[in-house]
Amino acid sequence: MGPVVHRLSAEELAGDHLAAFDIKRIEVSLTPAERERYEEYQGTFTDYLAQSGIQMRSGSDYREIVKRSGNDPRAREALLAKQRAREVMMNAERKIEELADVLDRHRGDRVIVFTAYTDLVYRLSERFLIPAITHETSASERRRILARFREGTYSRVVAANVLDEGVDVPDANVAVVLSGSGSEREFTQRLGRILRPKADGERAVLYEVVADETAEERVAERRRG
Repeated sequence: MGPVVHRLSAEELAGDHLAAFDIKRIEVSLTPAERERYEEYQGTFTDYLAQSGIQMRSGSDYREIVKRSGNDPRAREALLAKQRAREVMMNAERKIEELADVLDRHRGDRVIVFTAYTDLVYRLSERFLIPAITHETSASERRRILARFREGTYSRVVAANVLDEGVDVPDANVAVVLSGSGSEREFTQRLGRILRPKADGERAVLYEVVADETAEERVAERRRG
């Protein structure tokens, strides 16, 4: 179709075509046990980079490690360690404590909680009695949950990626991103779930919960552009 002709940001459209909104970043610390595990896993990965002379400057550098992992046990160990470090920082216990505060503060609002991991979705669903939607949720159950969210029977939903795009999600005014990728597109899609114009002109709010002193800080910066 050719190049982009014109581009408008969500900020430029807010207030007229989209709801006015705020993005609030909440930084949390890892617990001592989480910090110990994170540093161990992250150290395994960075040690491999140093020994192999690889500098993580672009996606091609990461793809090189993936390619090497096919016949290099050290590369495979480094990738597994990187994944485990990511799981520690993105599923940090204090993120759940912050979510509890947000849900209490927004008792009268419609809230969508986004995570990167299915296991965390089910933990949050059980702890806060929130309907859960994952890739394992059947189409009929997903429609039922969203219908009840639309009519107000449910005031909050927790999901792992599946509501990012391609699904008609009922109007909400609060979103909580507990974890996600560095994709600007993913972040924009999640923000868009709360930007339908509000009848009373109320502001939407997106909370971004980030584990400080971890690689998640860089991930958050990338997705915010």
